[in-house]
Amino acid sequence: NFLPTSQIVRNGQPTEPGPNMTEWAAGHCSTTLQDGSLMITGGRRQSNHAGSAMAEVYNLTTGQWRQVQNMSQGRFFHSCTQVWLSPNDPDSNILSSYVTNTSVIGIVVAGGVHLDGAVWQPTTSVELYLPWNDTWMNLPTLPDISQHGTVLPVTDTLIMSLAIAGGSNSLHLVGGVHQDWNTGAATLTSNVWRLLFHIGNQSYYWND
Repeated sequence: NFLPTSQIVRNGQPTEPGPNMTEWAAGHCSTTLQDGSLMITGGRRQSNHAGSAMAEVYNLTTGQWRQVQNMSQGRFFHSCTQVWLSPNDPDSNILSSYVTNTSVIGIVVAGGVHLDGAVWQPTTSVELYLPWNDTWMNLPTLPDISQHGTVLPVTDTLIMSLAIAGGSNSLHLVGGVHQDWNTGAATLTSNVWRLLFHIGNQSYYWND
C-alpha cells in the first residue's frame, strides 16, 4: 500500500517525520524552489493512477503542503530540474540571460509516461513552471532520434540546467531513450540537446 507520508532530512541531523502530502504519490519528481520550498510534480496518485498533473509545494517555514497550478499534462517517471528565469527579459526569452539579483528559479519537467487504459504511453511534452504567477508554460516537445533510418521520439531523458561559458546558464537534455513500455524494447541515444531561442519568431527549439 502507498502512504502519503513524508520525511524531513537535514544535513547532520536525524531524519524526522514530516506532514502528510495532499495524497499518496509514486513515480513523482521533486526539486526545490528559490525559497527552499520543496515542489513535487506528477506521479501516480491516489486520485489518478494513470499519471497526475498535480503539483504541490511543501513550505519549510509553515510545515504545510499546498497545491499549486496543475501541469497541462499528467505524467510519472519524468525528469525535473531547477532553471534560472529572467521575467523581465526585453526579448521575451525568460530562459536566456545571466543570473542577476532579479532572476527567479523556475521548475522544468520533461517526458515521463502516462496510462491510456492499461497501455503505457510516452509523455513527450516539456513544461516550465513560472512561480511569480503560478502558471505553466509549454516548451518544445522532446526531440526525435534516428535509428537505421527510422525516426523515433525520445520518450525518456535527463533534463539539466548547466552553467556554460561566460557565467550564463542553459537548459539541456542529456541523453535519452525511445522506450516501448509495453514490449520493453529500447533505443538509446547519447545526444545532448540545448534549448535555444529564436529572436525573429520568438520561439524556443532544441539544438543538438
